[in-house]
Amino acid sequence: MYGNKKRVFISFDIDHDEGTKTMLANQAKLADSCHISIKVNTSDTTLNIYYGDIFEQKGYTAISVNEYFDSELGEPVSEHTLHGMVIKKYFGGHPESFDSAVQTDLQNYSYEEVERTRGNKKKYSIGTTAKVTANEHKFLLFALSYTDIQTLKASSDLSTMIIALHGLFKRSRESTGGEKLNIPLIGSGISGVGLPATQLLQLIILSIIDETKKKQICKVIDLVLHKSRFDEIDLETIKRQWV
Repeated sequence: MYGNKKRVFISFDIDHDEGTKTMLANQAKLADSCHISIKVNTSDTTLNIYYGDIFEQKGYTAISVNEYFDSELGEPVSEHTLHGMVIKKYFGGHPESFDSAVQTDLQNYSYEEVERTRGNKKKYSIGTTAKVTANEHKFLLFALSYTDIQTLKASSDLSTMIIALHGLFKRSRESTGGEKLNIPLIGSGISGVGLPATQLLQLIILSIIDETKKKQICKVIDLVLHKSRFDEIDLETIKRQWV
């Protein structure tokens, strides 16, 4: 009887080892499916796409905002958007310090003065990009969406997004100084471009490649996807299409 127990124990041990190997293999496979790299032809630019926290990356981080570069949390800027998170986390939630950083950088940019009951009154063109820093964190804030001055609701669409990306990449060429550019899944937030996550990603990839072929943006661009998009975006499919 003791021998039988011993054999059962050994058998369990072997199964456990095999299970561990399988688990590690699955984890390795998962890791591979969570990160891909695309080498842009005719350039030395590498585009990395992976899941992670956009705010933990080194280099410049692109954040979409509305055309007023609003700074008041709640309305018109939700603290749950990346725009709101920047104000809350890196400017202490203080509109004044955020406004000061933006206005200092955009002092030579043209704008339209608009009377609003709430929010900033300087309206900039879509694609206008402000380079701002908060301690060691560096941001490129670019105007992606229009704001209804009555409801304060932000909105965008496909053609507007393309114009906004062009403005972002133009400023990136001038400002990053060879440092990495980090880009989230632009257009997936409350601005509501109206495309599924995979199509948004494809559009951003295409825009980066097209702009890079015209003139290099920077050597390394990271497209950082939030983990909540894992079930929506199959990076293996993206890899087969672009790599």
